[in-house]
Amino acid sequence: MYDTAPLDSSAIYRSIFHDCEAFVYRCHNDTDFTMQFMDGQVAEICGYRADQIIGNAEVSFVGLTHPDDQQMMFDAVDAAIEADKPWNVTYRLISASGAPVWIKERGAAVRDETGKVVFLQGLIVNATAEVALRDQIHDIESKTDATNKELLQLSSRIVESIRSLSFLAVNARIEAARAGDSGRGFAVIAGDISALVNDNSQWIADLSTILSQQKT
Repeated sequence: MYDTAPLDSSAIYRSIFHDCEAFVYRCHNDTDFTMQFMDGQVAEICGYRADQIIGNAEVSFVGLTHPDDQQMMFDAVDAAIEADKPWNVTYRLISASGAPVWIKERGAAVRDETGKVVFLQGLIVNATAEVALRDQIHDIESKTDATNKELLQLSSRIVESIRSLSFLAVNARIEAARAGDSGRGFAVIAGDISALVNDNSQWIADLSTILSQQKT
């Protein structure tokens, strides 16, 4: 029997993203991508709390985007909106500490009954570890055929896992959640994310071991 008492949506999102460096968002389709809602590990990824970014209170989300990546990000989002498709883009943020953070974003435009875009929403995942591993792989010049094959298999599994994680953004519900059917939906999302994060952690560890062996 499910409890039918209303639940706090922020508490639900904190639970979902407790062990996952990711957050969901809803924003205006403007030049700042002015955030209306953010929940999850915003501070861990951006270096700023959600309340410092929402409404451009202290900094805009676009203001956090690496200058070299801004136009590419804008182009990807604009092209997806024009085609009425979700976007999937990897780019860098500059955290409050000044350090770059690679992220993967999967988002989509939400339209009203006339087809007008009313807001954008999606999921952002910390992809720094995946990008670092990709760069390490590219830097290794001599490997045996067997190791090449194993690296390819592990890399493919990481890519598939991240892709699956990103697809959750399309179905993210940014409004306040209640128990019952909505509660069960959040539980499914939480379970999916936890499983994917665990898989990524193990595969990253396996791949790092192989890379270390290559250097010895």
